[in-house]
Amino acid sequence: MNNLKTIPNYNSLAGALVDLFGTSVAITQTDRLSGGDINKAYGLTLNTGDKIFMKANAKNRGH
Repeated sequence: MNNLKTIPNYNSLAGALVDLFGTSVAITQTDRLSGGDINKAYGLTLNTGDKIFMKANAKNRGH
C-alpha cells in the first residue's frame, strides 16, 4: 500500500506553508540545492524546526 500523501500544487509559497503548517509558520533559513535542470530546488528550515524540500519553476500550468 502506498502511504505517500499527495500535495496539491500551490500558486504561492506563503499559501502552501499556511495550509500545511498553520498561520504562525515562518521560514528561518533557505538553502539553494543543486541537481535540477528544469526546477529550482530549495531546502527550507521553518521556525517550527521542520526542514522541508521545495521545488519551484515558472511554468504556467493554465490555472
